[in-house]
Amino acid sequence: MCRTLPTLPGPLKWGDEDEGIEGVFPPSVAYKVKLDEGGDVFCHVDNYTLIRQEGLEPQTRVKGVSKRIEERKKPDGTLVRYDHLTGQERRMEADSDSDTERPSKVQRVGEPSSVGELTEAQRKALCLD
Repeated sequence: MCRTLPTLPGPLKWGDEDEGIEGVFPPSVAYKVKLDEGGDVFCHVDNYTLIRQEGLEPQTRVKGVSKRIEERKKPDGTLVRYDHLTGQERRMEADSDSDTERPSKVQRVGEPSSVGELTEAQRKALCLD
């Protein structure tokens, strides 16, 4: 098998003994993510709120956990409803009775990999080659 669970560095114990709040982190996690700008981060699950392909981050910042569905404006001015979980987007069309936009029920735009193909390094890291 190509993949092993990365071991967390440093002490695994956390908390405050004086307040009686303490615990131990697990010795390993499912993902060690190499960042393009250097360094690594550890992540326990591959989830759209934690790990994203560059360029797919939410356009609107929110407090707390980001929303799964986001309305976005593309560079050409087209409005789309983007699903962060599936990576698909649906073009919005103007509602004829009002000035509001609503998702088109017919036309789907893009695929999960619409931002671009994986680099050779990314394919190797995911054991795809």
